[in-house]
Amino acid sequence: MRPGPAREQQKQLTQDFQGTSRFELARRLGEGGMGVVYLAHDRDRGADVALKTLRRDSPYGILKLKDEFRALAEMVHPNLVGLHDLLEEDGTWFFTMEFIDGVDFLKYVRPRVTFDAEPTLDPKRLRRAFEQLARGVVALHDAGHLHRDIKPSNLMVERGGRLVVLDFGLVTPLDARRPREAGLTGTLEYMPPEQGDGAEPRAASDWYSVGVVLFEALTGQLPFTGKPFKIIVDKRRFEAPRASSIAPEIPPELDALCAALLRRDPDARPGDDEVLAALGITREDSAPLPHSMPADGPGLIGREKQTRALTLALTEARRGRAVMVSVPGSSGMGKSALVRSFLDPMLDRDDVMVLSGRCYERESVPYKAFDGIIDALTRRLGELMPEAVEPLVPDSVRALTRLFPVLLHIDAIADRAAPEEEPFDPREVRRRAFAALRTLFTRLADQCTPILYIDDLQWGDADSAALLAELLRPPEAPPLLVIGSYRSEEVESSDFLRASERAFAAAGEGLVRREIEIGPLDPVSAARLARSLLGERDDVWRLGTQIAGESGGNPFFIEALVRHLQHVGGLGESGLTVDDVVRARFETLDEPAQRLLQVVAVTGRPLAQDIAFEAAGTSGEAARSLGRLRAEHFVRVRGGTSQPALETYHDRIREAVTASLPTLITRAVHLDIAQALARRGAEPEVLVTHYRGAGDLAQAWSLTKESADRAAQKLAFDRAAALYADALALHRELRGAQCTPDQASTERDLLERLGRARVNAGRGTEAAEALLEAAEGAEPVRRLELTREAGAQLLISGRLKRGLEVMRGVLDQIGMTLPESSRRALPGLLARRARVRLRGTQFTRRDEAAVPRAALTRIDACWSVALGLGLIDHVRAGDFQARTLILSLEAGEPCRVARALALEAAYASATGPGGEARAGV
Repeated sequence: MRPGPAREQQKQLTQDFQGTSRFELARRLGEGGMGVVYLAHDRDRGADVALKTLRRDSPYGILKLKDEFRALAEMVHPNLVGLHDLLEEDGTWFFTMEFIDGVDFLKYVRPRVTFDAEPTLDPKRLRRAFEQLARGVVALHDAGHLHRDIKPSNLMVERGGRLVVLDFGLVTPLDARRPREAGLTGTLEYMPPEQGDGAEPRAASDWYSVGVVLFEALTGQLPFTGKPFKIIVDKRRFEAPRASSIAPEIPPELDALCAALLRRDPDARPGDDEVLAALGITREDSAPLPHSMPADGPGLIGREKQTRALTLALTEARRGRAVMVSVPGSSGMGKSALVRSFLDPMLDRDDVMVLSGRCYERESVPYKAFDGIIDALTRRLGELMPEAVEPLVPDSVRALTRLFPVLLHIDAIADRAAPEEEPFDPREVRRRAFAALRTLFTRLADQCTPILYIDDLQWGDADSAALLAELLRPPEAPPLLVIGSYRSEEVESSDFLRASERAFAAAGEGLVRREIEIGPLDPVSAARLARSLLGERDDVWRLGTQIAGESGGNPFFIEALVRHLQHVGGLGESGLTVDDVVRARFETLDEPAQRLLQVVAVTGRPLAQDIAFEAAGTSGEAARSLGRLRAEHFVRVRGGTSQPALETYHDRIREAVTASLPTLITRAVHLDIAQALARRGAEPEVLVTHYRGAGDLAQAWSLTKESADRAAQKLAFDRAAALYADALALHRELRGAQCTPDQASTERDLLERLGRARVNAGRGTEAAEALLEAAEGAEPVRRLELTREAGAQLLISGRLKRGLEVMRGVLDQIGMTLPESSRRALPGLLARRARVRLRGTQFTRRDEAAVPRAALTRIDACWSVALGLGLIDHVRAGDFQARTLILSLEAGEPCRVARALALEAAYASATGPGGEARAGV
């Protein structure tokens, strides 16, 4: 798609761009044909970044800017510039990336010895930098992209010697089936000769440009010079001169490689593997682990059922229905590979139009779930003749271009989207925009079946959910197929998934919905996949079975295990395990990335990104470290851009990393996490685990007790009981074998709190154990009270033998006895019931403090027995209830009187009609 028509709407020059509340501009770093790059300070990251925006905000420019970012947003390699965030603010689009403080390639490899001296070649620098350039280009090709503008100014070398490839503004897919921009692109002097013939670019095209850079580094001049037309013609007619013919002293191996890279025939140039081999680089050293199984590879083994389900869904759509297919699954299960394999054969068909997009976690753009879809639609419409597009354009397209300005790149849309008076209510503008998109797809469906594929929906936004719901709303929804894949573990935290579920539920049964869940491969399919990846070898059958079992059916782990096996060349004594792979890959990480992974793994739960960076002490290199960990599937981000949290990609990774850490390092990491959390005001309960892991038992004990008290205050009794038990264990660990009086007092207090929490949680037997233990060593009155409470809990819990034993001990101490049987209790019961009738229920009210402690203890003991035996032994229970009532009325303490009368009413109501009347009184 070529740059747009003259009438394309454009905004002012970006010289007016003053930064944002988040990004403070420092200076301009450079500019090109379409973009301007600034040095800016990112307040959120606390670091300097490079910020690229457009010279003019045209629809075409916005599309290209997004393409540049999205092509490599998930790509992380030390020799490719790291991209951070794509943002839109007040209509201005820009993205941020790693700021490279260095010099360009030629200045680095041909430095000046003195200020006025001529640049001279430094062979060691050249060799070191060129090897890194080769690694970066191979990694780019492995990711499926061509650079198409490799030249010295796009190659920066930091002071430490690290080379970084910059500027992906012309990046294009290696796959010829993907959309490409036609025409001459790039910088003429570095452009391959076949591009002048209009040939499709390929990997050999990039290597020609690399050859020109190498030639210039070796000789100090370009292989072809002159006016533009002469350069194009000479490249097509003549082979490039040998670099050694100009600079005889250059290293012969680099001279030979340079000549091979500059061959006119692209088929005669060395490919990725040949270049690496010529430089003595192994492929394992050049590229990170890919994000997922390749769509055209063996990763689809075992997914035949899911593929058939997608085919049936498309059949429904072609019969005139709107169909929504959800494809949930855990990370690494191959969701994207499945859908891509289903869609790729349809890319060249005329009866369907495949529009693919993706939600990017690091993008902050409106309608992010649809942004890529509309970009793809714009490209497809741009390939059509204007007369074919005009019938598709809805009347209210102006409102739609407010949401998606890239559509203005299409002439037929720009003509119909002239400025007009808009409704005052922005909700009406949005309603018209939604209706316009629905109309556009309805008209498009008259010509072919639209298929919309949106990957990583968990990163979508609520506005996108509203738009999707309106697009699919019955009746008369446009006949199309929408496929959305997402991580099943993000359902509860995703704004899009929550909002879309509500919207789809409101749509009712008229909406056709299908779900195709992607789970682990079955053992047979997992083994088949492993064997297909292993290739031809004698032990392929045995290894395939072993890998399948170790992977748990996870395709990502299967590939990781195979690649590790191929890299090490064979099995060790312990066989092949995921732990082996994780440890081996961990060792390849640089120190900041290792440190960040240790923090995330030791935390054991999602940890806020900024806290993780602080705990790891990697704020200066945090973005690159996180990028590499994400790209190599060590870590994933949850919670979106507003509150990102980090966790390990899989529990197996967390377990392998933590198991390999020495105790001292584990403790140090726990302490760093605890201190970072404490500085952010984290809840005590959150801090406990890490102070305990750090070996700071005193702080862990204090925080655990505080957390338990808070849980009890919030009536979270089970949680409080668990925390009090933890606090008790920590206290005992702290005091050791010896126990001072103060420590004993503290321990009894904890036991009593533990017992009360268990009582409130309805765990009477466990409560009694804690209360009895608390009674040991307590002063006599307190010991008697705690023992009574324990006995009552045992009786209530049905532990009669033990409960009666405890209560007899209590009664003995207060001068009372418990009859051995109901028969022996009967005379006392009758006498006390008669006394109650004669006495009545009158009492003189007294405060609890005015009643002797011994009298209160007797009341409480009798009440405990009456309550505990109430459902088991009515005679003895009734006897002690009568005692409770008489003693309570004589004491006059209101709470105990009320308690005794309540229990008396319960007993009276159970004795017949007369009793019911008495209970009512």
